[in-house]
Amino acid sequence: MVADECLLDADTLAGLLDATPAVAAANAGTERPDGSRSRACFAVGGSSTVSVNVYTTNRVTPDRYVRDAAGARAVTGTGEGTTAALLDTVAGPTLQLGTARHLVTIAVAGRAPSDEQWRTAARTAVAALARR
Repeated sequence: MVADECLLDADTLAGLLDATPAVAAANAGTERPDGSRSRACFAVGGSSTVSVNVYTTNRVTPDRYVRDAAGARAVTGTGEGTTAALLDTVAGPTLQLGTARHLVTIAVAGRAPSDEQWRTAARTAVAALARR
């Protein structure tokens, strides 16, 4: 995990949302009834939302996790040393991005970004992770 999961800048978020973010993206946490906690970065714009999560994987490398995702469609051009794929999830279309150390998920509810918008988001996320 990283302390700040807000890996996408305002321009990249605007592309995914097809609108300017209503407020700056922010990390938000939730506590489940069983006491476990989770956190994600959220942005809202127009009638869409974007959530970004950063994970580590236990059994396989992050890029292998992405390659093995059932029903995923590969997305190329996301940067050297990355593996990316799009999945249809209940949260909306979701990009899974595997790097050497992290699994990043970027979910968009309310619209379907173009492949180029997904590529931009992946490259932006990778650059932000490199700075952390």
